[in-house]
Amino acid sequence: MSFLRGWISLLFFAFAICEGKGGVLYELIYRPLFHDLIQDLPIGARFASVIALYNDTKECQQQLKALNFHNDDNDLPGLEHLMLAQYEMSALKDRIWHEVEDHMDIAATLGVRKYVESKTPDTCECPLLVFVPIDYANSLGDDYLTTPDTSTIKIWDSSSNGQFSSWKEWLWDLLKVDIKISTDKPFPLQVTVVPNPKNPLVKDGSGRNGKAYKINPSQSHTLVQAYTGDQIFVSVNPETNNQVKSKKERKQRAAKNPKYTVAPDMTKLLVTELKDGQWGFDVGPRQRLTEELVRRRHATTVMTHVRNLVFPIVLPHHDPLGFKKIKMPKGLHQRLMARTLFACTFYRDYYDTRIAESWEDEGTQLNYFDVKSHMISLDNRWEERDAIANDVVRPILADWSGGSELEFTAFYGIREYSRNALLRNHVDRTETHVYSAILQVAQTDIDSPWPLEIIGFDGKRYLINLKPGEMVLYESHALIHGRPHPFNGTLFSNAFCHFKPTAWQWTTGAVWKHNEAKNALKKLHISLNDIF
Repeated sequence: MSFLRGWISLLFFAFAICEGKGGVLYELIYRPLFHDLIQDLPIGARFASVIALYNDTKECQQQLKALNFHNDDNDLPGLEHLMLAQYEMSALKDRIWHEVEDHMDIAATLGVRKYVESKTPDTCECPLLVFVPIDYANSLGDDYLTTPDTSTIKIWDSSSNGQFSSWKEWLWDLLKVDIKISTDKPFPLQVTVVPNPKNPLVKDGSGRNGKAYKINPSQSHTLVQAYTGDQIFVSVNPETNNQVKSKKERKQRAAKNPKYTVAPDMTKLLVTELKDGQWGFDVGPRQRLTEELVRRRHATTVMTHVRNLVFPIVLPHHDPLGFKKIKMPKGLHQRLMARTLFACTFYRDYYDTRIAESWEDEGTQLNYFDVKSHMISLDNRWEERDAIANDVVRPILADWSGGSELEFTAFYGIREYSRNALLRNHVDRTETHVYSAILQVAQTDIDSPWPLEIIGFDGKRYLINLKPGEMVLYESHALIHGRPHPFNGTLFSNAFCHFKPTAWQWTTGAVWKHNEAKNALKKLHISLNDIF
């Protein structure tokens, strides 16, 4: 089922983006990609976005270029706090091979098309810049089909935003953050905010070197004003030690305190004592995020979507739809689940070998940041594993594929998904995962169905619900599949078995060299050099 581990090392060179000296500009193909990029980070650690929406006219594209819509000079907050992206409004149906659904159009779902319709041709600018605030990102949750409230979205119109000399000034104004700082210690302290030196709204002599705020413990909070990307830190420690009375000494000790970058949703901070006498803030999940990690996770997500939109139109397939749901042959479910007279069970006999799966930090196929998946490896009894694959599953797939001679390539084990788990839509490894089977082993306390979502080779979306003892045959190398909505249950256990035709010659590299792939990439505004 997973394609990630086989090519993750390539992702450091795999960006469907425009990349300058210091900034990253993402080309948003459709809304599912936009939402997945947001959901690359957990709730409480997400970012605001600004999107340039343009059309396919030469004039608009020239104006977009003249706008200098980028962060090459590093004069905007980093990628972990602000994403810059662009979206072509005029050709969504032309660049996607499968059926286009209403929710896929970024311009419509963000209210931009209504905005354009409200304007006359001589007053509607192109491109349009749209600011998507942090509350949109957090209210999105973990379901990419969620449609958050768009009332707080802002649209840049130079004719009606005369107070700002450029779009960057307009954007910086939207990146203001009012932070309520409190302390649970009965001692005064001081917090300092140092602005980004390239913020055009911070003028010389008005706080460019930092502004100090006295935090009074007798008040419920102290309001501190900052911008996303500013630095904030405790600049004078609380007077908690009778031996440390002078402000000078407390300030000297504070020099070792960590500095924090202001995030767009950093609206409340509690001063807390850290190790070694340092003081700082409780900032939650953002502590582990860096711009480099966010960039790597986005690279994985972009590559997943690009593969989904290229590989199905290039790689050969046999079945008109690409999948078939059937019952497991007699005895197979018992061999996997319950002891029989003839064989041991994997699931019960080896349950004590169950381990949490390890995924690379850049992996975004599963939401492992929030929910761990567990695996019971079939390597524990490889003879039985190979017997099931070669003697039971292979003949079924060979018959369904038109009599292909198949080579067994992978049978990982039984994967357990827990509540709120999800698996993004993807295609599998080109080289090894051609004809595959999902075996539904067990499920517990299911509050609502958790279907396998498939986009068939006919371009239509299908939802396949499986019961224990049922299986799905599918051409996983080219069929888009996943479970992209959070699991609403206690446990869902599947096994995955993969084969390839013995004469199979296709590789990932061969796909990218194919003329149809080159044409598809051109429609997506991506070149081969952007990907490899």
